[in-house]
Amino acid sequence: MPDFQEKYLPSPDQFEKFFKLSLDIMCIASTDGRLKRVNPAFEEMFGYTLEELLERPFIEFSYPDDLAPTLKELEKLNQGQTVIDFINRYRCKDGAYKSIEWRATPTDKKNIFYAIGRDITERKKLDDALKLSEMRYRHLFGSGTDTVFLVDAQTGMFIDANPAASRLYGYSRDEFLGMKKEDVSAEPKKTHEAVSTGVKVVPLRWHRKKDGTVFPVEISGSYFDFFGKKIHVATIRDISERKQSQEALKRSEERFEAMFRSSPIASSLTNLFDGKFENVNAEFLKMFGYSQDTVIGSSPLALKMWVYPEHRKQMIRFLRSQGKIKNLETKFRTKDGQFKDVVVVAEIIELRGQQYILGLSQDVTELKKAEKALRASEQKFSSLFSASNEGVCLHEIVADKRGKPIDYRILDVNPAFEKITGIQKSKAVGKLASVLYGTNKPPYLEAYAKVAKTRKAVSFETYFSPMDKHFMISVFSPDRGRFATVFLDITSRKKVEEALLESEARFQAIATNTPDHFFIQDKGLRYVWVANPQLGLTAKDMVGHTDYDILAPEDALKLTKIKKGVLKSGRSVHLFSSLLSHKGGVEYFDGTYVPRFDKNRTVTGLIGYFKNVTEKVNADEKLKNKQAELKAIYDYSPVMMCVLDREHRIQYVNRAMIKFSAKANDQWPNEKIGGFWNCINALGHPRGCGLGPKCKICPLRQAILETGETGVACSGVEYEGTLLRGKKKRHVTLRASVVSIETKGEGLLLLALEDITDHKRAEKALRDAALMSKRFSRKILAVREEEKKKLSMNIHDEIGAMAVALNAGLSVVESDLQKKNLKNARQDILQTRNILKKEVALFRKIVEDLRPPNLGIVGLDGILREYFLQTGNDNNLEIFFKVRKWSGKLNDKVATAVYRLSQEALTNIIKHSKARKVFVSLRFVRNQLEYSIRDNGQGFNLKSPLKNAKALKLGIQGMKERIEALGGTFVIESVPQKGTTIKVALPLSGEDTENKD
Repeated sequence: MPDFQEKYLPSPDQFEKFFKLSLDIMCIASTDGRLKRVNPAFEEMFGYTLEELLERPFIEFSYPDDLAPTLKELEKLNQGQTVIDFINRYRCKDGAYKSIEWRATPTDKKNIFYAIGRDITERKKLDDALKLSEMRYRHLFGSGTDTVFLVDAQTGMFIDANPAASRLYGYSRDEFLGMKKEDVSAEPKKTHEAVSTGVKVVPLRWHRKKDGTVFPVEISGSYFDFFGKKIHVATIRDISERKQSQEALKRSEERFEAMFRSSPIASSLTNLFDGKFENVNAEFLKMFGYSQDTVIGSSPLALKMWVYPEHRKQMIRFLRSQGKIKNLETKFRTKDGQFKDVVVVAEIIELRGQQYILGLSQDVTELKKAEKALRASEQKFSSLFSASNEGVCLHEIVADKRGKPIDYRILDVNPAFEKITGIQKSKAVGKLASVLYGTNKPPYLEAYAKVAKTRKAVSFETYFSPMDKHFMISVFSPDRGRFATVFLDITSRKKVEEALLESEARFQAIATNTPDHFFIQDKGLRYVWVANPQLGLTAKDMVGHTDYDILAPEDALKLTKIKKGVLKSGRSVHLFSSLLSHKGGVEYFDGTYVPRFDKNRTVTGLIGYFKNVTEKVNADEKLKNKQAELKAIYDYSPVMMCVLDREHRIQYVNRAMIKFSAKANDQWPNEKIGGFWNCINALGHPRGCGLGPKCKICPLRQAILETGETGVACSGVEYEGTLLRGKKKRHVTLRASVVSIETKGEGLLLLALEDITDHKRAEKALRDAALMSKRFSRKILAVREEEKKKLSMNIHDEIGAMAVALNAGLSVVESDLQKKNLKNARQDILQTRNILKKEVALFRKIVEDLRPPNLGIVGLDGILREYFLQTGNDNNLEIFFKVRKWSGKLNDKVATAVYRLSQEALTNIIKHSKARKVFVSLRFVRNQLEYSIRDNGQGFNLKSPLKNAKALKLGIQGMKERIEALGGTFVIESVPQKGTTIKVALPLSGEDTENKD
C-alpha cells in the first residue's frame, strides 16, 4: 500500500493546489450538518466568508422544500453509502438560490464525508424553459379547434395530428401516423401538387372523412427543417357552414330574382347613387311600354318618366333617412306620352355589396276614375235618398273610453223616415237612439255595431214594440264607425203570414222537434219558414231571402235549377248534395224537395226536408283514407308481416315477407306459414305446418296457437329453424309477434317477423372475442412479468457488479490519498473513471433496450442498423442487414414491435444458437411489412424438449403474441445443425386487434 500511495497520491501541496484551483465547489463536512472545510470556489459561489459558512450548519442554507431530501442523503452517507447526482438548492448571501448537483463519498473517519458540487442553475432553467415550451406546444397543439397536421414533405406521411384532426376526420392518431396526406383528400392530385410546389394557402379543397363524407376545407401551411427533414405544418379548417351560408345566399338571391321577375306588380331595381335602372320585370315594361334594352342602364329622369320630378327628390330624401316609403302617389309618363296615376312603394336593399332602390308601382288610374264615378254616384244617391219610398236613416256609433259601442246617434233621415215612423227630422237628427225611441237599450245595437265594424251588409225582419210595427231592415256601412238603415213597414204582410203559419202550426211543431232541416219557400223561392237551419245560418239569415242571398253562387245556381224543375213539374225530387258552409268547409245533405199546392192544386211553393249527413260522409272518408294508409305502411314496412286465418292459412303477405320467402305472388294464397318459407319440418306436406318431429316444441307455432285461442298477443318470440332454398339449407333465427285482429266479424291473426340471424351471430362473435381478450390479457401479463424479471437480473448482475468495482476503485483512491501517494491515486482515478464510463454505457444500453430514444427521428431502418452494429461488435457476431422497397415512415406500434422482435431474437441467438452469422431482411410488399431473421447456428427440434426450454418458449410466445396483437403473422422454422429462421408479416396500419375487438 505504501507503494501505491507513493505512486498515485499527490503530495499535500499538490492536493492543496488542486483543492483551491477547482472550478467546482468542494467541501469536507460531517453528517451532522457542519462544514469542516470549503474551497475558494465554494465561498465565491455563495458569497459567504469562510467564517460565516463554518459557524452555521450548512442545512440552514438549504431551500425549505429540499431539506427533507438533503437529510435523507446525509443518512445514506452516515451509513457508508456514496451519493451520486443528488440535486438541491442553496441560498446565496444575496438571497438568491442556486441549484447544485452533488457527488459525495464517506471517509474512514466516522461521520466525515467529501463532497463535490457543480452549479447547474442555468442548465436547470434551460430544462424548465424547454419543458414549459414543450407543455405550451402540447397545450396549443392539443387544445386548438382547427385541425393541425405535421407532414413529412418528402414522403407525404403524417408525422403527427392533433385531437381536433381525430374529431373532424374520424381517424385515431395512430391511424393518421400510417397514412399519407392524399388519404384524407377527395382531390389527391391537387393536394400532392400543392405540397410539392410549397403552396401556403389553399382557400378551398375537398377532403374526405373516414366514413366517406366529403366536405370543404380551408388550408394554411408553413414549412420548417427538423434534423435535416423538411416538415410541412398544415392548419385545416372545416368551412362547411360557410359554404352552406354562401350557397344559401346564392339561393336567396336566385329566389329574389325569380319573385322579382314573376311578380304581378310592376317592379324595378335602381342604383341608389346614380339612379340608373339595374333591373325591371315584365309587368314594369308592360305598364310603361318600354323594352328591356331601352330601360337597363338608363334612369327614370333620362326617360322623362316622372311627371313631377320633385316627387322623386322627396322620395330619395325620405329613403335615405327612413330606409323605406309607402303609398307615394304621383304621376308617370309612359313611352307613348300617356299619364298614369301610380302609387309607389320603395325600399333600400343591399345586393352584392351595393345599395339599390326596390320600387313597386301600382297603376291606380282606373281606381281614380272609379272614385270620380263614385262621387257622381253619391250625388245620384242624395237625390234618391230624398225621393225614396223606403225609410233611410244614417247613424254613427257612440263608444265608451275602451272603444265598446254603447249607443248610436242619428245623423240624417229622409222624408220617408218621417212618414213611416211619425218622427220629424228636426227631432231625430243629433239624438241618441236610446233617447229618441225611449228605450233603455239602443235597439239592435249589437247587429248595427257589427255592420259598422265589419262593413258587411245584413238584412233582417223584426217587430219593434215601441211602434207596434214589423219592419224589413237592410243595414250597410258607408264608412267605418257609421251605418245606414233602409227599412219598410211590413206590418200588413206579417199579419197575413202569421195567419198562414198558424194554419201550419202542427207541421211546424213536428219539424222543430226533429234534428232534421225543414223549410218552406214561396213560388219566387224566397224562404218563408225555416226549422233547424244548417251551414252556420240562422232562421233570420234565411227568411225573406233566396239561395243567392245566403249560399255560394255555384251552390245557389245548382239548387235553384232543381227547385224550378220541382215548381214546374209538380213532382218531388230526391237529392244528395254538398254545400259550402258559412263555418268553413263543406257539409253534405240527403233529402227531398216536395211541391206545395193550394186548394186549387196550383203550385205555390215547395217544402224541403233534409238530413245533415256530413259526419257520416267524413267518417267514411277517414276510414277509407286510414285503410289506404295502413295498407301502404303494411306493404312497404321493412318488417315481414302476414295475415293468417284461424286455420293458420295465409290470407295476405307484405313485400318484405315475399322477398324473404323467395316465392312469387301467386304461390302464397291459402299456404300455411311453415310451408310458405320452406321450413324443413313442414316439407312433409307442402301446404301444411306443424307436421315435423320438432313442431310440437316450435315456439312460433305455440305462439300462433295461443293467440288464436286466447286472443292475447305474444311478442318477442324467437324461432330457430332451417329453411330450404333450392338445394341449400339456411339456418335462421326470427323474432316474432302475433296479434289477434277483428275485421268485419272475421277473426284473423297478424304475424310480424324480424330476421335476427346476423344479430345472433354478432352476439356470439362478441362473446367469443371477449373470452379471447381475457386469455390474451393473461398472456400479456405473463410476458410483461418475464420482461421485468429479465430487466431486474440485468441491473443486478451487470450494473451491480460494476457498482461494486467502482466502489472498490474509489476506496483504493481514497487509501492512496490518505497515504499521499498521488501518482498511484491518479492512475486509480483513471481506472475508476473507465469503470464508470462502462457502467454509464451499460445503463444507457438497458434504457435504450426498453425504448430506443431516436426511433421516431431516424426511423426503424436507422435504429436497427445501429443496434445490429453494436450487438455484433459486442458479441463477435456478423450481422448482415438488407432493406428493400423501403418507404420510410411507419406506424409507431409497428416500428416498436419489429425493434422488440429483433432484440428478443438476437438475445436467443446469442444465448442458445452458437451462431456466428445472422441474416436480416426488411421490405414492403402490398401494403405490409415483411421481416425475417435467420442464423447459421445449431438450431433445434421444435417438438423436442430443450435445455432452458421454458425461457426460450416464453420468448418465442412473447414475440408471436406481440406480432399477432397488431394483426400480423409469426412463423418460426428450425432444423438441428442448420439454424433457425423467424418470418414476420405486419400490416402497415399496425391496427391493435385487441383494442379493436
